[in-house]
Amino acid sequence: MAKLGTDIPFSGTYKGVTKVNSHSYGAHVRAARGSVTKAEVNDAMKEHGKRLVASNVPAKLIHDALQPFRTNFTGGLLWQYLVKHFAGQKKNGEAYSVDKMDIADINKSYPTRRLMYPFVELNIDTLSSTMQISINYTFSTRFLGRKRDIDGFQNTVIILFPDFINNTIITIPVPMPIKALADVSPHVFMQKIPPGASSYILCFKAEACVKGQVTTDSCNVDKAMRILKSGKIG
Repeated sequence: MAKLGTDIPFSGTYKGVTKVNSHSYGAHVRAARGSVTKAEVNDAMKEHGKRLVASNVPAKLIHDALQPFRTNFTGGLLWQYLVKHFAGQKKNGEAYSVDKMDIADINKSYPTRRLMYPFVELNIDTLSSTMQISINYTFSTRFLGRKRDIDGFQNTVIILFPDFINNTIITIPVPMPIKALADVSPHVFMQKIPPGASSYILCFKAEACVKGQVTTDSCNVDKAMRILKSGKIG
């Protein structure tokens, strides 16, 4: 784009002209961006944009449901992960669902494997509309070498039942008793499935404890949160 002289008494943009002080070209003025040639966006880019906008709706449903449990475990790329998941389904012409949702850390900068390796067993009984859930974990070598005075974990299972047709979600948090480091028994419990629920997400949160109290001075370091399992009901 042609550049003009600098003897114009203004700064910034004025009447379609922008005054610039460039390290590469020095002080000069030029036409404001987009004022001469309109930027063209191809059809593929337009469709991509539409998919992202549409995918914000189911992503926000899950993202907002988990936010109350993240007040002491902040940051991460959960939003980007969710939008990518649903945008991929939209691109393939699939209905929004939790199917094929990869097991994901809520904050990839603080992966769960720093502390532990959780695993879950889930049995769904559609006749009684119940879920039997068993969760346990083993500790990472890294954690055992750095645990200091940590003597247990406060664990919470957060069960989400999303409805992507009506854009609603039921959230059921199940806090567990503090589990001592030496306790190798699993958390086992039954959960009633809400009427009409067709899919679920199991999210697991672990918070380090010292003498029966959750640590409050370590921010994200002694905590972990991840999606353990998701799928259809029935």
